[in-house]
Amino acid sequence: MDDVKQREELKRKRAWGPKERRLAIQDMIAYVEPNQSPHNRRNRPRWHKEN
Repeated sequence: MDDVKQREELKRKRAWGPKERRLAIQDMIAYVEPNQSPHNRRNRPRWHKEN
């Protein structure tokens, strides 16, 4: 079974060039980020109690 997994991973790596891989990751982040709940978003505002 490990052989199959390695072959599939090699196929995936060969199918995507570095530029295409980076663009796909950026597209995925751009899609997911606004659809997350507020407490899971990156760069969310920090709320501090005032003393």
